[in-house]
Amino acid sequence: STCTFSCDNGYNLVGDADSTCRDDGSWTRPAPTCDVVYCSALNAPSSGRTTCDQNDRRYGTTCQFQCNLGYQLVGNDTSSCDRDSRNSGFWTSPAPSCESISIFVRDYNTVCTFYLNSTFGCLVSVFRCSPLSKPSHGTITPTSCTVQSVAETQCTYHCLPGFELQNGIKATECNATGHWSPGVSSTPTCRGT
Repeated sequence: STCTFSCDNGYNLVGDADSTCRDDGSWTRPAPTCDVVYCSALNAPSSGRTTCDQNDRRYGTTCQFQCNLGYQLVGNDTSSCDRDSRNSGFWTSPAPSCESISIFVRDYNTVCTFYLNSTFGCLVSVFRCSPLSKPSHGTITPTSCTVQSVAETQCTYHCLPGFELQNGIKATECNATGHWSPGVSSTPTCRGT
């Protein structure tokens, strides 16, 4: 009689698949063994992490990918160890990547950078410009410009009655990167008329 051997799903047959009993009671081939199908190492994406339901990367293992705060997943968020027709292990999806994400939002005279991540929420940075000095015999509006202005604030220099603005710009704006535009190299002056 002839015996045929097979392995459970997730295992590879190592040896011959059949053996025949000889007249003397011995077998024509030794019994094969079944080895576990493994997949190659699956690296965590840069700026992210991988969590697998089994530590040894064997057939049937499923891994989940997540990105760190401020990064967005590009690709599939899961991959499973499967086997092909030659019984070699392979991952159903390649490891994804994590890309930095930032969005500028303008609202209520402020510019914020939101780093998005659906799991952890947002971080907010409000850009501010350095304080401006008011000219001698003059003012600057709004008065908050002499303290610390947030992005999108427009500041205008004025002279008191009997004086006129000279040697400098009349107005400037705090831009989205926290710099004055046009730049303020020195405070304008107010000269008597």
